[in-house]
Amino acid sequence: MKNLLFLIFLLLATTTQAQNIPQNPNKIDKNNLKQGKWTTFYNVEWQLTTQKDSIMYYAVGEMKDNQKNGTWTFFEAKKGTKMLVMPFVNGQENGLSTAYQSNGQINSQGIFTNGMRQGIWYYYHPNGKLRKEIMIRNNVKIGVEKEYDETGKLTKEIEYENGKPKQKPAKPNQTWGERYEEGKMYLKKKEYDKAIIIFETVRLQTEKEVGKNHQYYAKVLNDLALAYEMNKQFDKAKALYLEILAIQERDLGKEHVNCADTRSNLASVQFNLGDLNDAETNYLKALAIYQKTLGKTSGSYIQVEKNLAYLREKKSKK
Repeated sequence: MKNLLFLIFLLLATTTQAQNIPQNPNKIDKNNLKQGKWTTFYNVEWQLTTQKDSIMYYAVGEMKDNQKNGTWTFFEAKKGTKMLVMPFVNGQENGLSTAYQSNGQINSQGIFTNGMRQGIWYYYHPNGKLRKEIMIRNNVKIGVEKEYDETGKLTKEIEYENGKPKQKPAKPNQTWGERYEEGKMYLKKKEYDKAIIIFETVRLQTEKEVGKNHQYYAKVLNDLALAYEMNKQFDKAKALYLEILAIQERDLGKEHVNCADTRSNLASVQFNLGDLNDAETNYLKALAIYQKTLGKTSGSYIQVEKNLAYLREKKSKK
């Protein structure tokens, strides 16, 4: 089911109120086992629900002895838009899975075997052109992942080994600065896996040359943290931002604008991790520093103010 939800989250539509929900035909036999045609209902977080006003998505298919069997189709509830077609055998994903975009075009397609992704998986642009293809074995990327633009032109290739981008050997006698700039290039190109590999190497090199307490080291950590954050590895980004903040506060002072930048970044990953109270605290501290150093009309102050308002809106709905 974890794999199933992973696919569906790629396609989340707007969170609207559910309507036009199909009649629930669910039946349980004398042995209290689910049998026959079933409809399951989900809320905005893809949790099962029986509350009609919280239904955002639903799925229809066949149950046999409490397990999904045959083809199940998942829909966005309000519009009845098809999101995913997934075959099951005895409760596990088995067969050709097809996920759809909101415009009806295929978003991704590939094979599941006993609940695991296998073989070549394909991903598509909204215009129907191939966007990405990658070989997968037991849910792990292997071989060369290829990405294409909307015209079909090959734009990027990443070689994977055991699910991770294969690291190319460093150039002989490559300096800290050269490796750092290489990482910045990958970060700019949004090739975050490659950027992480480069910055992790530079991190070790910088630590060896100048030590952990140097501002150069903090600079490398900041780009590494950003790469992790953009790659949605929020726990790792959080740990790095905390380390950066400790260095900056010691060397620059707690009221320095760099500390505000780091607190803002830290709050962002805390928000994504669901640590809303900690995120609010750091946004407030960043806001106070920006007001004191840059003023309320600065872009940094205005952006953090907007982020804080959005966070508080989210907290009020919990």
